[in-house]
Amino acid sequence: MNKLFTSLALALLAAPLCAQVEPELKAGDHSKLGKQIANWVEATIEGDTTAASEALMELDKVVAGIDKKLKGRSALSLVADWSLAISAGRSYATSGKTPDGDYIKKGSIQEVDLAGWGTASIRIPAKYEPKKVNYPVIMLVCDTPTATIETMSAEVLDNCIILAPHIQEMSLELLMKDEGKSLFLLPLGRASRDFRIDRARLFMVAEGEKGIDFASRYVAVLPYYFAGLATVAGSCGDFPGKANLSLVEHGEHVDVAAATEWCMTAAARNPYPTEFVVELTEPWMGRAYWAQAIKFDPIGDVPAGKVARMKVAVDRSTNTITIDGEYVYQVMLFLNDVIVDLDQPITLMRNGKSLTYQASRSVGTMMGIFGANIDDTVFPASIRRIDLPIVEGETGSK
Repeated sequence: MNKLFTSLALALLAAPLCAQVEPELKAGDHSKLGKQIANWVEATIEGDTTAASEALMELDKVVAGIDKKLKGRSALSLVADWSLAISAGRSYATSGKTPDGDYIKKGSIQEVDLAGWGTASIRIPAKYEPKKVNYPVIMLVCDTPTATIETMSAEVLDNCIILAPHIQEMSLELLMKDEGKSLFLLPLGRASRDFRIDRARLFMVAEGEKGIDFASRYVAVLPYYFAGLATVAGSCGDFPGKANLSLVEHGEHVDVAAATEWCMTAAARNPYPTEFVVELTEPWMGRAYWAQAIKFDPIGDVPAGKVARMKVAVDRSTNTITIDGEYVYQVMLFLNDVIVDLDQPITLMRNGKSLTYQASRSVGTMMGIFGANIDDTVFPASIRRIDLPIVEGETGSK
């Protein structure tokens, strides 16, 4: 697998009033932006740094042209338009060989090797048309992936891409180590590169005790990845960080058919929530939507019964972001104009202490964050290091 997407797959990435919630630009503008985004993506995949730099410069020129038409507003503030532009320009093969040497076979189940980290089954619809639509993704976690895929309804198989990591040889001890991360995240990285997927509609469907345990733990560690978790004839057990499942729509269903059909009608995720609480249990975790804990104590480094926790809330009327952290010492924020008004100074309240920051938008920042997180979210600004004052009584490793 290309080194970029191997690292991307292992890396870990309600709109408020006054924020843009509908596209404003014309389709032609989306196409112009999308063309240069596509050029940058393809050059980055191929490792062509010169072509990637040229695409970035061309994208800057397109943005400057749109800025002139907006008369005082920044094109980089139009989050809904950029969400469309990201998928507007890329072209996807509908058949033939992928960069990994696999073949795209519409309407059939393929077993693919995950660069030596295991095996996954992948199925794309028989009438897969990437020029027309983004496809929802169902990640199936069970003991018999091939047989289980064949039980899904025609509607699901005609409209969704199915990814199924083979978990038979995976142990709980290895689940959150490199072996488990590769098994679960490499299929998503591959799908993000090779297929036109709808990252806002990525669902986890789990069957069997082992499948439910594994799937629920991954959704809890990466809640911002998923729009929903559907378990079949069973519910999630207790484990550190289970509270994060409250961030994701989830429920129990009688069989795989019912679970996957629920995915077809479930709401897309909200990638820019303005209030959330996340528990941080794994040392490689840290990311939650648009906030990234850089320094924190994972579950083994905090006192018994404690867990690193980060609470984030936005008051758009005052352009204030409040971050309360327990056993969290430093964070990074990825920002856009749905979250805060980037034209105005931002007040950061960190465990009760105030800091003012003026963020700036840039094409380079947006594309760098996009490329690092195999996601279609839009963040033209960031705040790289925000120190959180130590909470009185904390006895972690800092």
